[in-house]
This record gives sequence, C-alpha cells and structure tokens, in this order.
Amino acid sequence: MEKKKNLQIITGLNRGGAENHLLELCAGLKKNNFDVEVVVLRNILFLAPKFELIGVTVHCLAIANYLSLRGMFRLLRIIWRFRPDIVHAHLPPAELFAFLTKPFWKCSPRFVITKHLDGYFIDSLRLKLETLTKMI
Repeated sequence: MEKKKNLQIITGLNRGGAENHLLELCAGLKKNNFDVEVVVLRNILFLAPKFELIGVTVHCLAIANYLSLRGMFRLLRIIWRFRPDIVHAHLPPAELFAFLTKPFWKCSPRFVITKHLDGYFIDSLRLKLETLTKMI
C-alpha cells in the first residue's frame, strides 16, 4: 500500500503550543505510515531538529512578509514535487499563505486548517473595538 503524503504548513517552529502540537501530530502520522513534510514560513526553526529526528523534512521559506510572491512560488514548487494527499495549515499567516496558493497546486489534496488560540485574536479585536467605541 502506498504511503499517504501529508504536508504541514506553519508560520514558524518556535517553542509554543501550536508548534508542539504539530510535532506530536507529525510523530503520530509517521507512526501511522504517512510521509510527512513541514513548510515553515518564517526563519524561526527552534524545533526543526526535533522534527528531523522523527524523520520529517522541514522546508524553510524564510519570507520577509506574508504576501511574498517568491515565498508563494517556493511553496508551490514544494507542493508540485511532493504532491500531497493532505495540506494542513496552522496559524493565521500560514492559513492565508496556503489559501492564496491553492488555485495553483496542480493536484487536489484535502485542505485542512487547525485553529490554535482563536479566542485570543477575537478577544483582542473585541477589546480594541470596545476601546474605540468609548473614545467616540
């Protein structure tokens, strides 16, 4: 049976909840016979050696901003070469980056987004709106 291919996309690999979750997820996928690769948008690679220890290839796009055309093309080349069955994005910048490149993937993987800490962004926005309305 052919291995399923899973491509994970995340903003960075710093120490954090989403990043640790991704490490555990990749370890579980490898144990279940998935071929897994990780794409990191920013040059934040603290946990990269741990991914490599479990046999996961880490690609770093090292983008300067989240609308980097060069970075998007590099992501597309990885997708075209790897031809994943599943593309899984974590954290809003990676979600946006994956979504913007989706029309050019040349394959039809399932696209999954995992929300991490969504409440923080909503609470922060609500607080800013409340402060703004008090000022008016």
